[in-house]
Amino acid sequence: MKLIEFVNFIGRGPFILNYRHELIGSVYDQFHSHQGIELLFIHEGSGQIVLDQKIHNITPNTLILFQPYQLHRVHMNLCAAKYLRTVLKFDPVFLDTHLKPFPELRSYFRYIWKDKLLQQIFHQEDKTELTFLYERFHTRLSQASQETRNEEFIIFIVSLLNYLRDTSLKANTYTQMKSVRSDHHTEKVMDWVEAHYKQKFSLDELAADLHLSPYYISHLFKETTGFSITDYVIARRLREACLMLGTTDMPINSICYEIGLDSTSYFSQLFKKNIGMSPKAFRGEVELKFKCNGIEVPRNTY
Repeated sequence: MKLIEFVNFIGRGPFILNYRHELIGSVYDQFHSHQGIELLFIHEGSGQIVLDQKIHNITPNTLILFQPYQLHRVHMNLCAAKYLRTVLKFDPVFLDTHLKPFPELRSYFRYIWKDKLLQQIFHQEDKTELTFLYERFHTRLSQASQETRNEEFIIFIVSLLNYLRDTSLKANTYTQMKSVRSDHHTEKVMDWVEAHYKQKFSLDELAADLHLSPYYISHLFKETTGFSITDYVIARRLREACLMLGTTDMPINSICYEIGLDSTSYFSQLFKKNIGMSPKAFRGEVELKFKCNGIEVPRNTY
């Protein structure tokens, strides 16, 4: 299982749309992250999403925004109702360059791209504006030439960003986020991992800090989320590694130690297993993406 999905925006264009795709079966369970922004719109279906150390109940007519490299698990019960979704993944670097004429909207986009968000789940009570935006985008995209596809994407995203910004302001979610929590201990584990993932991982230390037994907390986490604590730690470390590879000049061996690993060969093996390429190749793909968009590669030094 790859914890980080590599989306080839260079080969496939700056966005990928999968419109009204119906999934059939008994259960849909996806646990991963990816380098682009993902917008998941659920037309029909119900289930749970693990996102940002919280567990949310999901219902139809819901839009979920996933930031780059943000680990998330989508668990849908296909027996209760069919799961009909639209998935849009896009390259934030490409969009950012085309929002220059709209400074306020660009500022909001950079907020949802890079900052700690107070709201990532947007629910509409009935099929109104969001549904209309997606329907119009899909129709116009099906009629667009190869040269105008990107233009249609930008028009759609500008409208969608306006909708999300207005919704957030009305709900006052810049200062308050409404969420549904189903397991206190599981979320405490996620919070603990967030604070300690750069250190050598110890299940005994985690359990002691939470005043629970290692067996109990491991069993509870697996039962609640569907994946192990170790998988969650690995995914969080790899997310940080991807960010460092794409935005810093830090040597690969230094990144390995920074994320809590003590073997560069193990880091490379883990990275390739979950992402499908070596850390060096991944850095090269990121640099190529920026060059293709005519942008200087952003580099921070540590």
